[in-house]
Amino acid sequence: MLWLSKTSIEMPDYMWQAMLLHERDVVYQHMAAEVLPNFPSQGTITTLSTVLLDEKCYYQVRKQALHSLAKCISISGDPTVNEEVLINLYRKLYGSVDNEKFTKMNDFSDFPLYFIQQEFMRAIGQIKDHADYTHRALYSSSINSSIITIIREMSMMIVR
Repeated sequence: MLWLSKTSIEMPDYMWQAMLLHERDVVYQHMAAEVLPNFPSQGTITTLSTVLLDEKCYYQVRKQALHSLAKCISISGDPTVNEEVLINLYRKLYGSVDNEKFTKMNDFSDFPLYFIQQEFMRAIGQIKDHADYTHRALYSSSINSSIITIIREMSMMIVR
């Protein structure tokens, strides 16, 4: 005889944040990163940003933190203020040292960092305003030139 059940854990936001930052089990970290967009606050954005920058953290947890951060930014009322957090994180991880308007060349020696860079484009696309539109600030950001460059390179690879 099999029993099927579904459990849901209800905790306040600070406990989910502590679980994400201090839990050693990857499954619980991933679960905490999935739940945190339900609690959009500055503390949640800071926690997700911290996990995203932590190289010791498993890359799948970092990818989930990135998507949760994008959801948090979309939910939190005025995304035009908070989307700069995501853009600044991208610049910190992938920006060129010489000129911040350009991204570094792909370095395939660190695959987790490369996979997270791919997810940045999807996460930026998730940021919507209350009318479900992408923000005008994203069009004028320095990431926009990176996205256009990547799309051009991919289309050139397809044509060849």
